[in-house]
Amino acid sequence: MAALPQYGVTNESMSASLRRLRKDRESSLCYRLKSIYYDSKFIKRCIHALGATGIPVFANLRNGLWYRESFDGSAYFKSTDGHSHHWNFSFKRLNLNFAIVAAKSNGGILIDSTRRGKQYPDALSMTVPIWCCVMNRSLCRLNRRLGASWNTDLCVPDWVSKEEYSFVERNIDTWVERMVSDHKHLLQSMIGVLSKPLRPLWFSPSSSPFDPIDFSKLTFTPIICVSASEVVSSERFREVHSWPYIQGAGDDEEHWALAGLTPNLFWKHHTELLKINDSDLFEKQALRLIASAGEKKSDCNTCTGDGGIRLCPIIWMGNNVEDPRASIGLLCVKKDVLGCSISGDTDAETLYIFDVSEKGHRFHCSKEAVVYHCPIPCDRKKGPADKLRWIGTILPAISKFCIEALVKREYKLKRKLLIVQEDRETFALALVTAALCIVFQDSALTTLETAARLTSVGYAKNIDKKVVRQVYAYVQMFMTEGSPPRRYMQYMNEFFYQRQDWMFELGMKNGRVDE
Repeated sequence: MAALPQYGVTNESMSASLRRLRKDRESSLCYRLKSIYYDSKFIKRCIHALGATGIPVFANLRNGLWYRESFDGSAYFKSTDGHSHHWNFSFKRLNLNFAIVAAKSNGGILIDSTRRGKQYPDALSMTVPIWCCVMNRSLCRLNRRLGASWNTDLCVPDWVSKEEYSFVERNIDTWVERMVSDHKHLLQSMIGVLSKPLRPLWFSPSSSPFDPIDFSKLTFTPIICVSASEVVSSERFREVHSWPYIQGAGDDEEHWALAGLTPNLFWKHHTELLKINDSDLFEKQALRLIASAGEKKSDCNTCTGDGGIRLCPIIWMGNNVEDPRASIGLLCVKKDVLGCSISGDTDAETLYIFDVSEKGHRFHCSKEAVVYHCPIPCDRKKGPADKLRWIGTILPAISKFCIEALVKREYKLKRKLLIVQEDRETFALALVTAALCIVFQDSALTTLETAARLTSVGYAKNIDKKVVRQVYAYVQMFMTEGSPPRRYMQYMNEFFYQRQDWMFELGMKNGRVDE
């Protein structure tokens, strides 16, 4: 008797099969980007319906960057700071740049989304309200003239329970005390800018239709929190649109976005991409676009004027304190491109370039340039070797170069120090912070346009953890894309605070530079 044919047997349950199918669907690049584009149309409708076309739009990193073709800036409110019973106010991410722009424009719009199960991400429902309340109370603490008209209440959405509200409220004053203690100078400079207290408002697809808002008549500065994602059954959505909707599709891009695929590249080619309905063809076309974008890279980076250079200005003490005598900037260059042309770089007499790219670049400048190459390898895993490299080599090098560039020179000349890094690297923000710490006279942050005030000889002293935090908060006002890993900040604390001999190694005694 012939044996019966053998078929593959699986022990996978029906629920496990459904979970696997759902996971495969959510990893589809095609459905992700189609869902993002679908959500972006709601954002356009919302802004238009609210009459907020003149209000600056910010993306909440990193998720929010996918939902619009262009933004006026970015902020960084973490959802983890708003998680239930883990509420926190981040002193590392003050988002002062967002507060300033919102204050000057009668409001600001913040774009974010969340995955299935919720209408709003915790970043919008709790982190932003905590931030608004801490900022309002801190400013009121420093300026008693604001009085009772300055609303310092904690404003949370209706779905937050009374228990959660009371728990957060008990912690607000503790955060305010530390905020005033650590960042008093930055807060004092904001008093003249923020004329009305910050207050969050929430909008999502489920809250439409919207009534227009007269922003000029509001008694507060609105922070409009827009959650782009829609709470809807993907299967029911598919019945209408022929493809499954993914809520919060822009979240966790590292798990679904192809290497080289960025929000800018998607929006540049979204029309041709979204015409494709087959997932495999969609991904192949995306790969071709990524490859094409890589092939179009020139053999030389070009920076004309201050384009691409983000600056932290340093104001020197003198008869005219608004005259910027020097600045420290961060220039992002393309990876694997060795040439860099910098022209029309303001009126700086000399350009000092601290290049931390691994291979180094050839710089062609319209002004005199002094270049120092201090390569930081791509492999920067946490460990003893990484710590030794930073404390023993990188931080001493940037310190010495910064002193030579900005302190031991003719003070009547304007200088610019550029720290050159490769695209999408965040460790260079730590170097900008270290460079500013070097030229600080204590922690004299005085105005929003002022980084530090130096004496006629310039000196750095009393650099402790508090000063490093203050300086980094200032740096984030100008350089908002990402933040350096925590270990880099720890390396700076150890270098500046625990190793008191660093001044003498760099030719500094008693906090002063030896001429």
